[in-house]
Amino acid sequence: MNVENRGPMEVSGKPGTAHFGGLVPSMFGKTTLRLYSERVVETTKRVVARRDSQLLVSEIDSVEITARGSALWLGLGILTIGLYGFGIIFFILYFVVKHRFLIVRSKSNVQILGMTGDDEPYRQFMHSVLQAAQVAKRSP
Repeated sequence: MNVENRGPMEVSGKPGTAHFGGLVPSMFGKTTLRLYSERVVETTKRVVARRDSQLLVSEIDSVEITARGSALWLGLGILTIGLYGFGIIFFILYFVVKHRFLIVRSKSNVQILGMTGDDEPYRQFMHSVLQAAQVAKRSP
């Protein structure tokens, strides 16, 4: 893919954060990932904060799409399991309601985007990033 001739490829969604081994989507704000020929640029705008991050394509280790249940449902299920089995509803929600994330990783940084809508644009972005990383790692 030649991103210089067509401009950067980009995807947008909700900000995501990694906490204690779990992924948490933000309710407010917007994250955009843009693929340029030599880097992936993340721009995250939240109500009270902003993050700009850049990864060199040659430094990217992996890109993944993952779906996970909310730790909130799991916690509520554990807390309410003794209330006439009410917690079972929260356990079911944990396994049914999933948050989807696109994650770009390097040794020193991670960029997380909470996916919204159709998966296909995110899958195309993932494929393009990996393809660009392969090309960059082969280049001297």
